[in-house]
Amino acid sequence: MKEVLDIEPNWRTPATDYPHKKIGTAEIRHKYYAKGFYRMENVDGYTYFKLDERIPVTSLFINNEQWMIDDPLHWIGMQKLAQFSSGRVLVGGLGLGLIVHALLHNSNVTDIVVVDKNPDVIALVKPLIKQVSGCYMTGNKIRYVCDDICRFVGRKKEAFDTIILDIWVLSGDESKEGRTHVWAEMMGAFAYMKQHHPKANIYIWGSTDTAINPAVKEEVKEED
Repeated sequence: MKEVLDIEPNWRTPATDYPHKKIGTAEIRHKYYAKGFYRMENVDGYTYFKLDERIPVTSLFINNEQWMIDDPLHWIGMQKLAQFSSGRVLVGGLGLGLIVHALLHNSNVTDIVVVDKNPDVIALVKPLIKQVSGCYMTGNKIRYVCDDICRFVGRKKEAFDTIILDIWVLSGDESKEGRTHVWAEMMGAFAYMKQHHPKANIYIWGSTDTAINPAVKEEVKEED
């Protein structure tokens, strides 16, 4: 079984060149991952990723707490979720905008609505999501809404084909109780979204259930 994904030393993501900037409670910071092994959490079937050289990573901090990072786990995961998306896509949680970048390169996606309850995150990250070569969508097909995702869904009668939720952070609490609490919130949100959009594909980043998070696989890849 192949458990380790080797990352090239020239690793880059759409957020690599984001400037260090702060607006209100939201801030973009940069650092490096040192060479070594890091958790991949079965994204694309891998348990770990390995760095032979250090790589740059970009983080989004809210009130001095890290909420999103563009390391291999998260960027590859967002690309995988985007591959399973189609039609009108509703995104709960803007973060660094990685999922938006990935969705822009999916020819099956027609519209994107991003909902984030923090106006500082939208003001900080929205201008950094630029159209690049290879995109299948134009900028006027993306809409940003400052709201709570559940309140937005309950109030609006828009139809969506895909819903992606990325709004949970363990905040350092990786205890059994902490994970159980987050899992319960995820399942509650899934049921709520399904109630309002029964025909939509609903994906939750952070879930280990392959039906809800198709970016992960139950088993790691086999050796070639």
